[in-house]
This record gives sequence, C-alpha cells and structure tokens, in this order.
Amino acid sequence: MTTLYLFWKLNKDEIENLAINHDLNVIDNNINSSVNYDTDEYAVDLSKGIKKVKFVRGYPFLFASNNSGTLTRAHALHFQGGAKDYIKEFSTYTPFLRHYFKSIRYLKTLKSYMNNKVSILVKKTVGSLSKAVDTGKS
Repeated sequence: MTTLYLFWKLNKDEIENLAINHDLNVIDNNINSSVNYDTDEYAVDLSKGIKKVKFVRGYPFLFASNNSGTLTRAHALHFQGGAKDYIKEFSTYTPFLRHYFKSIRYLKTLKSYMNNKVSILVKKTVGSLSKAVDTGKS
C-alpha cells in the first residue's frame, strides 16, 4: 500500500485517489479510523471504534465529523484488522457471508492444527539436539 501511495504522489495528475471525497463519494480507506484522506474527516461510533455508517436504500453512507449531518456515499468499506468482526453486521450478501465465515472457521482450525504440529516438531528437534550434545555427537 505504501508503494502505491508513493506512486500516486508522483503521478497525481494521472491517477485518481479514491480515498479522497469527490462530490460526496468515496472508497473507505479503513473503517477503524476517522481519517480517510484528511484528518478527522468522518464521525466515529465510539462504542464500536469504527466510522459511523448509515444505510440509505441499501447503500452505506459515512457521517461527516463536523456534525453537519452531511452524508458521503461509501462505495466500499474496508474492514481492517479487528474490524473484520463487523463484516457480518454490515454485509447485505448472505451467500458470501456463509462462505466467508466457514472459511474463517476452517482457517482458525488449520492454524491451531499447524501450531500444534510445529510445537511438537520443535520439541522433538530440541530433544534430539539435547541428546546429541549430552552424548557428544554434535
């Protein structure tokens, strides 16, 4: 992302930064932050720690941080890090959700399984090295 940002800075006249509000239209950069392009652009729901979002006719809109009531149409919301927990709440496409959350459960199970296997392998390797050192075979 940093590389893309630096490339954009060098080519601003040829590339449109969609994180910038254009006529009350934007692509969300990170729902965890009030910043999209300018400092404190959007209001944050303090109970959740994410931007305040209102759906109008099924489309997400972000509240301006200045309490003006201005709504900006978000054409995409970026759920980064811990905010991924909110995808289910914000998504309007159920078949995707079922697949997404099944995949997440599978990946968590796989991660746990792999961590266990790596732990066993490390213990065996350390044990073998300790025996080799004790018997002078290293």
